[in-house]
Amino acid sequence: MDNALIGRMSTSWLASLALALALLNSITWMFNFLVHGPTQAVSDHEAQNNPELLAKRVKVSLVLALIVGVLCSLFLTFFQDQLFAVAGGSTELRENFDQYFNVRVYGHTFLILGVTTLSILRGLGRVKASFWLTMLTTGANIILTSLFLFVFEMGIMGAALGTILSGILGLIISTILIFQDERIKQNFFKVQMDKNNILRFGKNSLNLLGRSGMLSITFFVSTKVAANVGTTELATHQILLSSWLFVSFFLDGLAITGNIWGARLYGKGDFQNLSLCFKRLLLMGGVLGLVFTVIYYFFDQSILNIFTNDQSVIQAGLQIWWLIVFAQIISAIAFVYDGLIFGLEGFDFLRTHMIIGVLVIVVPQMYYAYEAKQLFWIWSALVTLNFYRAASGFYYVRKKVFHVVRS
Repeated sequence: MDNALIGRMSTSWLASLALALALLNSITWMFNFLVHGPTQAVSDHEAQNNPELLAKRVKVSLVLALIVGVLCSLFLTFFQDQLFAVAGGSTELRENFDQYFNVRVYGHTFLILGVTTLSILRGLGRVKASFWLTMLTTGANIILTSLFLFVFEMGIMGAALGTILSGILGLIISTILIFQDERIKQNFFKVQMDKNNILRFGKNSLNLLGRSGMLSITFFVSTKVAANVGTTELATHQILLSSWLFVSFFLDGLAITGNIWGARLYGKGDFQNLSLCFKRLLLMGGVLGLVFTVIYYFFDQSILNIFTNDQSVIQAGLQIWWLIVFAQIISAIAFVYDGLIFGLEGFDFLRTHMIIGVLVIVVPQMYYAYEAKQLFWIWSALVTLNFYRAASGFYYVRKKVFHVVRS
C-alpha cells in the first residue's frame, strides 16, 4: 500500500521509498526466523502437550524478538549515512529517504515483535485469529497512511507513520490473544529460559539466519543494481518487486499451514497424513500460481497503473512483466516447499541451498545487470533462483516424506 499510494504521487518519492525499504527489509528479513521459527517451535509443542515447555518457547521467542528489534534499530540509526551510500542512493533522493526511514527505524522494534506474536498465534493453531488481525492492521495501515498523505499532507513521512501505528495496534491485540491461553498465562513468568530451549531455538535460528541473510542480500543487491541503472528503473523495480512479493505473501498461508501441520504430524511420526497434507498444499500452490499467471497476464497494464501514472515507468515495467507472468506457477510451488521444509525442521537444508542458489545463479546475473545497466537481468536472477528453490525443495520433501510413505 505504501508503494501504491506514494507511487501515484511522485516517481522520485517511490524511488526514495525503494531504497528505504531495501535497507529496512534486508535487515528485517535477515531475522526471518522470527516469522517461521516460533510457529514451528510452538506447533511442535502441540504434539508433546507440555504447558511449561510451551511457555518456555513463547518466552524465548519474545525475548529474542525484543533483543533483535532493539539491536536492529540501533544499527540502522548509527549507520544510516553509510547504508544510504552502499545502497547507491543519489543526493536528490536523500531528503525523502530520511523522512521515511527515520520514522520506520523508531518503530522497528514494535514491528519485529508484532511479526513474532503473529507467528506464535499461528503455532497455537489460532490461524483464523491471526488472519483477521492481519486484515485489521492492513486496513488500519491503508486508512492511516491515506489520512497522513492526503488530509494532513505529511508527505512520505506519513506513509511510514501509518505503517508503524498499525503495527503497534497489531502487536497489542496479538499479545492479548496469546495470553488468553491459560497454559501461557499461568507459566510465562514462572518458567526459566533453560539452556536446551535456547540452544535448540538458536540452532534453528542460525540456519534460518543464513538462509534469510542470503535472500536479504539478494533483494538489497537487486535494488542497488536497479539504482545504478537510473531513477526510473529504480521506481520500476520497486513496483515489480511489490507485485512479486504480493504473491509470495499471499501464498504464505499455504507455507504457514505446511509449517504448522508439518511440525505436528512429523512430531507424531504420522507420515501417511503428512504426505497427504503436503500433496494437497502443493496442489493448491500450483493452482494459485496458475490463477496469478492468468491475472498478471491479462491485467498487466491495470496492475502497473495502481502504482504509478508515469508512462516511462509503466513502459519499463511492461518490458519485464512477461518474465514475472512466466514464473508464477513454479515460484508458487517454491514458496510452498519452503513452508513444508520449515515444518520438517530442515532449516540447515534451506540455508545450504539458498547459499548455493545465490552464489551460482544470482551473483553472475546481478554482476552482468550492473555492468550492462539492464533491469532484465535482475529479474532473470530472481526468477531462476526460485526455480532452483522449487527443484531443491522437491528433492528434500520427496526424500524425507514421500519416499518414506512408499517404503
